[in-house]
Amino acid sequence: MNLMTNFGVYASQILITSVPRLFGTDRSWNDNSERDIDDLSWINDANTPTSSPRGMGGMDDRLFHTESVNDDIYELDKDDFSTIDNWDSQGTSPSGIEGDNGGRLYYSEYSDSKIYELDPSDMTVIDNSSAVANPPNGCGATDSQLWYFANTYYLYEIDKDDFSQLDSEDLTRYTVPGGVGGINSRLYVCDGSPGIYELDTTDYSELDDDTTDMGWIDGIGGTKE
Repeated sequence: MNLMTNFGVYASQILITSVPRLFGTDRSWNDNSERDIDDLSWINDANTPTSSPRGMGGMDDRLFHTESVNDDIYELDKDDFSTIDNWDSQGTSPSGIEGDNGGRLYYSEYSDSKIYELDPSDMTVIDNSSAVANPPNGCGATDSQLWYFANTYYLYEIDKDDFSQLDSEDLTRYTVPGGVGGINSRLYVCDGSPGIYELDTTDYSELDDDTTDMGWIDGIGGTKE
């Protein structure tokens, strides 16, 4: 192979690994799945590390998962969902985890109604604040925005630095509030009815949905470019 051919192969590998990917976790079926980012259809799945999955989300090219049996945070392999590492969570009922494409990782804890920023290398706390309203069922981030889904069917946008409220939206149109996640500038929510939905980040209108090949989706999120 000449230099240009080698470079072409290397560039192709970079492009392949940097493609954003969407994932969900299902508490009824105890599995994690990959979903198509455009039509939300099922791609593949595997069993979760424990029997009570709660949250799913990505930061840069890393994938994270939370569960409420051992109350742990897991880093998972994006292709086969095997465990790469795991850490103790910040409470007894972790409900969501998600990062952005700038190396920042956020976590929601149902038991103490708090949102945390965590160090992605060891999951120690960088900052935390009480959720602006009601226990958080999940948190999600796009490139520039951060949300959490409250237990009262409201979706809150909060500031990524001080966690103050920026916006809120009544999502009672969904039966059982679940997780929220983002990929680049795209926003997704899930509920236990079951369903996965892509929403407009400005007016929260529904852009797409899928309600097939799932039980109770309780976490949604993805790796970023």
